[in-house]
Amino acid sequence: MGEGCEITDLQGYLVQVSLAVICFLILIYKRHKERPKRLWKIWTLDNSKQGVSALVAHMLNVLLAVTLSGESDLDACNWYFVTVLFDTTLGVFICFIILSIFEKLFDRYHLVKFKTGNYFKVIIPDNGSGQKTKKKSREDESNIHLLKPIVKISYCVWLSQLIIWNLIVVISKFFLYGLQSGISPYLQPIISWMFSFLESFVKLKLIIVMVIVPAILNAIQFWIQDNFLKKNDFNSMEKEYVACQIYENEESQDDTIRRTQNDLQMAPTQTKPSSSSPGQFNYEQKE
Repeated sequence: MGEGCEITDLQGYLVQVSLAVICFLILIYKRHKERPKRLWKIWTLDNSKQGVSALVAHMLNVLLAVTLSGESDLDACNWYFVTVLFDTTLGVFICFIILSIFEKLFDRYHLVKFKTGNYFKVIIPDNGSGQKTKKKSREDESNIHLLKPIVKISYCVWLSQLIIWNLIVVISKFFLYGLQSGISPYLQPIISWMFSFLESFVKLKLIIVMVIVPAILNAIQFWIQDNFLKKNDFNSMEKEYVACQIYENEESQDDTIRRTQNDLQMAPTQTKPSSSSPGQFNYEQKE
């Protein structure tokens, strides 16, 4: 491996931890700006997939950088910059394509519970009886629709989605590794020219290559990936019962006033109290 900037020593690890903290803060800022806001529990489940995959991708990037630097005159920092650049641009596109293929397969084979962001299990109550009957009356069938479905989070499904997403990331990394290995002879002179002015400033080069540039690129990557990793598609039942389990209730004052006015319009019409029975109200009844 060429001499110069090192990414596997103690200083390199501290710089990488700083990068992880910056990326985590970026995701928190994104949640603060998004409307509607996801609940912290849902946000954590969504972004835990990115957190684990980022760790996996980072280890693969370091391994790839060390491998390529051993095959050339460039140090590991130079190749790490290239792997991050490919990972945050072409890699995001590849992951999105592979994820879309998986999503279509899940739809085709009725495995929608594995679609990204769909951790919810909707349980339709059986009218509280819990007993099997040969035939339900019409009254029982109508009462079932009056019971609110139970919505639960399945952490087993979340774990399955976590494994699937990391598998997608690993597949994309193998593709990018083959691409970088194939074009490395053409990349070497370009990379050498880009970082030639930093060869005498090893620590500065480490900060630029391992923190500043990756922080900007990873911010864009995480922002984009979060948009297609969270749940975006809702059927009619999910809109009614699941959406409220995902997003915070941020009803504006205008919405509150409008809802209150609608409730008043739906309320029974009141008339003035009769003189014979003071303090009591008569309500209009439709025959």
